[in-house]
This record gives sequence, structure tokens and C-alpha cells, in this order.
Amino acid sequence: MTRAVLTRVIRSLTAILIVITLVFFVTRLTGDPVRAFVPENAPPEIADHYRHLFGLDAPLWQQYLLYLRGLAHGDFGTSYFDADGALHIVVRSIPATLQIAIPAFLVSTAVGLAVGILAAAHSSGHLGRIISSTAIGFAALPNFVIGIILILVLGVKLQWFPTTGNTTAASIVMPTLTMALPPAAILARVTQTSMIEALALPCVAHARAVHVSRRRQILAHALPNAARPILTIVGFDFAYLVAGSSIVEVLFGWPGIGALLVRASQQNDYAVVQCVVVLVTVSVVIVHALTDLSYRLVDPRLRSS
Repeated sequence: MTRAVLTRVIRSLTAILIVITLVFFVTRLTGDPVRAFVPENAPPEIADHYRHLFGLDAPLWQQYLLYLRGLAHGDFGTSYFDADGALHIVVRSIPATLQIAIPAFLVSTAVGLAVGILAAAHSSGHLGRIISSTAIGFAALPNFVIGIILILVLGVKLQWFPTTGNTTAASIVMPTLTMALPPAAILARVTQTSMIEALALPCVAHARAVHVSRRRQILAHALPNAARPILTIVGFDFAYLVAGSSIVEVLFGWPGIGALLVRASQQNDYAVVQCVVVLVTVSVVIVHALTDLSYRLVDPRLRSS
């Protein structure tokens, strides 16, 4: 177990370093941030002054090493536009993202599991086929399409919920549903497939032969054997909901890290873009590492090996 943890930690740190390197050099290809706030007719000396002030006139390799040294000390740089630390700016936006990401994760997990188990229990009937077809449809829809439909129906037509901002408690409903429905549909399909395979195992057949209740056959015998692929999708769902909130936040005017990333990208605000990407990458890597290690808790064969 210790060796597995150490191996996972080394792989995670390597992945984080690769992402840090890629995002550093890719952001430098997007344009000159000085041109975003210095007028075009300004003397070149003014632009040169700001490049020197921000350290943008140094060679790229030197900027990269200085950036890594800053990261080692918890310094993510300073925003070119807000004159504030990039980490401080990003941290201010995290609670807004979690306000919709956590409820969306809980909704998608609960609905996906319940619908998937129900579809597997009625896989040979019309209900199972209807659920399967509906789940495929929702999984294929981009979340911005779902968001636009919800805005038109629930926000404009019925006027049940506000269409933008986070001013009231009701504002959370449509962004949460927009983020939750696609991963819930994917989880339902994976759960259905895994549960159908698990229900055909000898242990479930034995439980059925000794007249164990149908609910106990599903929850106590089939579900644990179907847990590994389900855990994988649940881990990916949480990472997706945290990292993939940009479109939803822009669509609903939600002031989270996704909307912040879009705005910073438009301004070529290197420090903020890099900070958002690095923090999201770290959170995604941690979730995937915990998901990988959780397999050993649900599968005794992995613990013994």
C-alpha cells in the first residue's frame, strides 16, 4: 500500500509539473499583455517600461525559472490589471464556483446512481430501454445547450428562476442543473452497464437461489462488484465539475473561477490564467489519485496484490 501511494504521488507531481510548463509557455503565445492597457499611440518607451516592470523583457527560460521559484514559495505572481496577487484573486472566486460545483456533484451522483440501478434492475423491460435512451441523449448534449434551454423555459417563459447572477438563493438552481445533467447521464449509463454485469455473477445467482430479497441482491451483492467503474466516473465527474465550469459560469453570469479564467485569457493576464490552471490541475490530480487509491478499499484483490 505504501509503495502504491508513493508511486501515485510521484506520478501526480510529474503531471502537475508538465501542466505548469505547458501553461507557462502557451500563455506566452497568446499575445502581449502590455498592449491590453497601453494605448496604441503611446510612445514605445512606456510599453518597454511596463515590460521591464513585469519582467517580460527577460528571456523565456529565465522567466520560467523565476516562476518556478515563486511557486516553490507560494507566489503565483501579480495580476497585470488588478495590481493584486494572482492567488488572492483566484481564491476570492473559489467559493462561488463551489456553490454550484458541490450541489451539482451531489445531484449528478445521486441521480446517476439511482437511475442507473433502476435501469439495470429493469434492463429487459421498456423502462430500462427508455432510461438508457434518455441518458444517452442527455450525455450527448453540451452543457451550454442545456443551459440555454433552461434559461428559455424556466427563466424567460415560466420566470421561476433568475437567469443571471448569484443575488438570490434561487440563482443556484439553473447553473446546478446545467452542470449536473450531463455527468448524471454518463454515470447512469456506466452504472447500468456495470450493474447488469454484476447481477449475472454467481454470488448474485446464489443470493437469488436462497431467496434473498431483490433489494438486497442489488445493493449488498451486485453494487459492490460494480463499484470500480462507478468510482472512476464519480471521480471524473467531480474533476469535470470543478474544472469545466467556465461555459456555465459565463452563460449565467456566475462570478467563479471559470468566468475569471475566461476574462483573464481575454486580457492575456498571464499570472491569473496560470494560477487558475495550476490550482485546478492540482485539485483534479488529487481527486484522481484518491479515486485510484479508493479501488483498494472496495476490492480486496487489489489490497492483497
